[in-house]
Amino acid sequence: MTPDRWKRLEEIYHAARTRDSAERAAYVAEACGDDEDLRLQIESLLIHGEALSKLESKVVPDAAPATLTAGAMIGPYRIKERLDAGGMGVVYRALDTRLGREVAIKIGLAQFSDRFHREARMVAALNHSNVCTLHDIGSTPEIPGYLVMEFVEGPTLARKLESGPIPVAEALQIARQIAAALVAAHAHGIVHRDLKPANVKIAPQGVVKVLDFGLAKDFPGARPDSREPHAVQSTETLTAAGAILGTAAYMSPEQAAGKETDAQSDIFSFGIVLYEMLCGRRPFDGTTSSEVMANILKAQPEPPHRLCAGISEPLERIVLKCLQRNPESRYASGAELQQDLEKLVQVPETGRFLAVRAALLTAAVLIAGVRLLAIWRRWDAPRPRK
Repeated sequence: MTPDRWKRLEEIYHAARTRDSAERAAYVAEACGDDEDLRLQIESLLIHGEALSKLESKVVPDAAPATLTAGAMIGPYRIKERLDAGGMGVVYRALDTRLGREVAIKIGLAQFSDRFHREARMVAALNHSNVCTLHDIGSTPEIPGYLVMEFVEGPTLARKLESGPIPVAEALQIARQIAAALVAAHAHGIVHRDLKPANVKIAPQGVVKVLDFGLAKDFPGARPDSREPHAVQSTETLTAAGAILGTAAYMSPEQAAGKETDAQSDIFSFGIVLYEMLCGRRPFDGTTSSEVMANILKAQPEPPHRLCAGISEPLERIVLKCLQRNPESRYASGAELQQDLEKLVQVPETGRFLAVRAALLTAAVLIAGVRLLAIWRRWDAPRPRK
């Protein structure tokens, strides 16, 4: 986005905010004229800004899932302990009493839609080592909706990032596994739509599991204001200010502009996650959700090497290619991204292997040379006369 275009967007956006809701749509349509992209961007900022600001200032009192205690039953699942809480509900550790295995149960706030059931069936069909398996979905009279997922030991990537940036070699190992999960899901026509560190688990053995594939957008979260039907997409998974900023900070420009998300959008979100792992901060930030999304639409990220000296030029190219504002300038597919990451992971190992092999070869040549010299000297030495 050029400075002149951004200035125009800001002028229309701020002018629109001074008008009441009845006049706002007409004003934006008139001010933008035939510029459909500009109108969509401004309308998205207005919708997200208002809806998210309300949630930043207060948490909806009744937007809280049922509290469960150890021993409580949800169908065949016995609750063991509460694990975590976020914008999409509360997660519990539980036991599947039929199969005797531990599972993670995420409790939602509303009944599942038909669309959600279709998405859930697609996600459950995924079989990949870096995708957290969805075992079951269901509801009870007390609990409108819940997900039953593979239980994964270990912290989320968000928790790991609380300690600061991750060493480059480790970040690459995590990134290549996230990319592998994207490739598997995209091959099945499944888009994550909410890729962020809180949706990535790091198992003790270093195995990465991506959570909530294809379900994040439609999982029952905070109840949107019925008077703002267009705010459903931006608010249905958010219940508190921390969740709002966390979600807004990982949006792609097209998502922030109110457009439909796809695989290219996942790649942009991946770029934000990789940037944060390497640099210890996100490329687009702000004090409010509106400010974050505005920066995603207009700001250029600080080159990673300025924030972390250990980032190579090829790695920086990967990060910045993922973060291109124009989807066509990003990686054409998750497979292409994965290939570039794999090359970086293999280069250090290959380099060390070649160095060692060269050293061994040199040593072998020297030893052979010394032996040949010794043999030659013995052969050439004067022989005693008889």
